Amino acid sequence: SRNLVSSFSEKLTGMRSSISTMAQNLVESIKGKEAELEARAKPIIDNLDAHSVQFSVATNQKVDELMSSTSSLASDASSKMSDLKGSIKDSATSFGRRASGTFENVKVLSLIHI
Repeated sequence: SRNLVSSFSEKLTGMRSSISTMAQNLVESIKGKEAELEARAKPIIDNLDAHSVQFSVATNQKVDELMSSTSSLASDASSKMSDLKGSIKDSATSFGRRASGTFENVKVLSLIHI
């Protein structure tokens, strides 16, 4: 009976040692996989960061171009509106002169007719 208990105790000690070794190997394997995953992920993260910066710069550049273009269009529209006002004023003045001349001609003709 003592031999059986002793044998069983030795087997338990061996199993405990084996389980402890397996657990330690598993922990080391997990740490190795974790380091491997971090090493694989780092270039991907760095690449994403670089693309994010490039996208931000490109977006800001496009916004600046759009703002500049809009400002230029507004300036052109204002200039064309000013030109149009001047043209309308000139046309109205010219029409007024012609109308005045026509009225004078009608007056002269009516005086001659009398």
